[in-house]
Parts: sequence; structure tokens; C-alpha cells
Amino acid sequence: MEEAFYSKVNAYIEALNKRKRIYNIDDIVGLKVSDVDRTHTSSTILPCKIVRSSDQTGETLYTVASKNGIMKECFQSSMFLDLTTSNFASLRDMNTESLPSITFIQACQLYTNFKNSDTCKCAGDCSTNRCQCKRKKIKCCSKCHNGNGEKCKNC
Repeated sequence: MEEAFYSKVNAYIEALNKRKRIYNIDDIVGLKVSDVDRTHTSSTILPCKIVRSSDQTGETLYTVASKNGIMKECFQSSMFLDLTTSNFASLRDMNTESLPSITFIQACQLYTNFKNSDTCKCAGDCSTNRCQCKRKKIKCCSKCHNGNGEKCKNC
């Protein structure tokens, strides 16, 4: 019975690996913009251009750029919405050599023109009422109160 279970798990993992999309440099992809980093009328997808790929422990990670900068974070292909056939001529023709390095959150907020005046300046995990946005029971941005108990990376 254990053999049947493990063979099904292995078949499932193989099927997942087959579905992983391999992207090339200069492909256009989309990343989901968090609700707290945009207004209700802003786009929910951040179009990006793949500028680098690297293989780490058998997983391909991609570095992407938006019109405002190159993301500091790397992304797996499962995070992308495939926009390779979409018409983003200005993004395709963009020279990424002179772009600054920015975080994904900054790229989202710049793309959506999102301004939040109540961003906290916590140095910890925003778990106490010392955090002004925790006290007001609001999310000031996606780096705060992300729900999984992690500390804010950029607060």
C-alpha cells in the first residue's frame, strides 16, 4: 500500500514539473499586485520583462524589471502570468541597463501610483499596538501584517 502512495506522489511531482513554464530573457510576464499596494481602480497585474535567470538547487529563478526598476527579489515561474504574446512594445524595447534596483512592493506602488500616508516604521514584526497600523487595524502595505507571522522585511 505504501508503494502505491509513493508512486502516486512521484507521478504528481513529475506532472507538476512538466507544467512549469520555462521563460527566456526578454519575455514579458505579469506579477499579481497585492490589494494593499493599489487602489480599487488600479491594475491588478504588474507587467515585467525578464532580465536574468539563474538555477538554484534545481529551481529556475528569474529576475524581472518593470518600467521603474529591476526587482531585488527573484521569482519562480509559477508566480508569473504569461504575457509573452501581449503587446507591451515599450516594455519590450526598454533598456534595463540604467534602471535602479527596487523592491517588488516599490515597483507595484510606482506602477499603480499608490500613496499611503500611514505606512508604519516598525523595526519588528508589527505584532503589538505600538505599530500605528496594527493599532488602527489596517494594513499599511503588503510588507506589514502579511498574515503568516513573518517579520516585515522592509519596515
